[in-house]
Amino acid sequence: MKIEMWGTEPVPQGSKTGFVIPGTNRVSMTDSNAKKLKPFREALASTAVEAMGETPLFEGPCILHVVFLFTRPKSHYDSKGNVKLSAPKYKTTKPDLDKLLRAVGDAMTGTVVRDDSRFTDVTAVKWYSETPGVVIHITEA
Repeated sequence: MKIEMWGTEPVPQGSKTGFVIPGTNRVSMTDSNAKKLKPFREALASTAVEAMGETPLFEGPCILHVVFLFTRPKSHYDSKGNVKLSAPKYKTTKPDLDKLLRAVGDAMTGTVVRDDSRFTDVTAVKWYSETPGVVIHITEA
């Protein structure tokens, strides 16, 4: 199965912060970048549901391959708007790849796989691109 979401910069699932709700003994947890993360995961889940169609959720072990595409900075282009030969292909700055994968895994849970624990073999890359997005390949192992 192939899932493609274009035009959206990938968002990592950041660190969690816990706090006690005043007047109770209850703790609430929130993601450090919840404002961006929630819409990203919802859009990715929606795209995955559309790609799945009538296909049932994967139940067994699955292989996950993800390509995260980030917008190139202006410094990667020459004065004519062409990508410089010296411009890197790989994004080696934040966000961290593992946090990006956490966001994808949570978005795929209940939409493509029963649970993201089903991913037994994972590969991922962060590349620069003219168009930001996420390309996901999922196959049964």
